[in-house]
Amino acid sequence: MKYTHIKRHIIGLLRKAGYSLSAEVACNANALLFRLDLLASLKFAQTIKALTASTLTTNTTVASQSALVSNLLALNPDLSSTSTTGSRTSSLIASALSSLALAQDPRAGDLTRELLVGVSTDMIPGEDPAVLTTSAFDAHVQALVTTSRASTTSSGVNVTVPRGVAANRSDARLLIVSWEPGLPVNTPMADNQAGESLASNVEDVTLTDSNGNSIAIPHGESIRIAIPLKGGEEASGDMQCVYIQRSEGTWSEDGCSLEVEGRGVACVCTHLTEFAVMRRAKNGQVLPESLRLTYLCGAVVAWMIALAAGVQSYRLWMKKAHRGWIAIAHYLLACQGLHFLM
Repeated sequence: MKYTHIKRHIIGLLRKAGYSLSAEVACNANALLFRLDLLASLKFAQTIKALTASTLTTNTTVASQSALVSNLLALNPDLSSTSTTGSRTSSLIASALSSLALAQDPRAGDLTRELLVGVSTDMIPGEDPAVLTTSAFDAHVQALVTTSRASTTSSGVNVTVPRGVAANRSDARLLIVSWEPGLPVNTPMADNQAGESLASNVEDVTLTDSNGNSIAIPHGESIRIAIPLKGGEEASGDMQCVYIQRSEGTWSEDGCSLEVEGRGVACVCTHLTEFAVMRRAKNGQVLPESLRLTYLCGAVVAWMIALAAGVQSYRLWMKKAHRGWIAIAHYLLACQGLHFLM
């Protein structure tokens, strides 16, 4: 169906539902173009009716758009990556979810996982992964084979699932969402004063069955997730693998360890959630708050003395009086100041 036919059909449904003229104007003005795109990829008129029977279709707030996408996913549309209709629909929904994530919608993360579950429903083990790339995230969906092996995403994340999951679950699916910096919303802030800083983006890793039910890591096993570091970051011993503990709104490292391999790092964890690599200063590397001002004042005084010594050394040199003990002392102070600044 062409856009004009879709609009005409939707406007007719709006009129039957008793909507005012303003609703028709919004529809005609393409204010809800992405909704029309989504509806265009669906086959049944009752699906259109189910969506247009709600005020969500005439409300452009972030919350209403989030609810509309949620309602759309609840209708179980075709999201298969192997069909033209399904691929187009999943791509359009991913684009809508990207906009919601960038608008700081707290439901964007859960809805993105729900989308990936729909994409994975009809996938066959060994089939090429489905990839959805947006401005807010890169998503990777794959039906796992019965032998444990690594899966690499387009964003560089490499995941090796536990042998127990690969061998005992013929319907296991691997879902990975690689978020852009600052996402998803409500990601805990690193404590810069405590010497913390995120060295990677957040990677959301999930295992489900074909019905979307979560699969836990078998007891005694772990999942390995190689996470690419941000530009300028180098692997080192002060890095740790952390995950978002949503109940506390903090970063935690329980159940995870970090492996450093050359220039790369990998998280080895006994559970699944949203992971990242954090650089944390070791004990003794971060000054207590009470000593920071003292240290800063001392540094300023040291710089001033070094500058004065440098000026005086230049004067002594110009006067050819640079061989005495006083001159040597000035030279040493100036050199020490330069070393401190470097």
